[in-house]
Amino acid sequence: MSMYEDLDKLHKLKENGVITEEEYELEKKRLLKERNSKEQNQNIGIILLRVLCIILGFIVMSWAIRNYRSNNYNNNNSSCMFNYRKSKKLMQ
Repeated sequence: MSMYEDLDKLHKLKENGVITEEEYELEKKRLLKERNSKEQNQNIGIILLRVLCIILGFIVMSWAIRNYRSNNYNNNNSSCMFNYRKSKKLMQ
């Protein structure tokens, strides 16, 4: 049942004299508090998920940059060695 249905039932019980005004107010506060705590738990879950995504994004980006730099470094060195050997052969 939704919170609104529960509140409607409580209101009908109060109107029919089954529960007192004080009992009605206590139950209404309890229902509203439960709803707020559920919303807060959902918000905390969403925040944690976002933080996790940001951390994973940084990890993936740093890994990609490191691999790009190491591959670029290896490619530059091999082309330098190739140019050095090529120029040495031309000099002979």
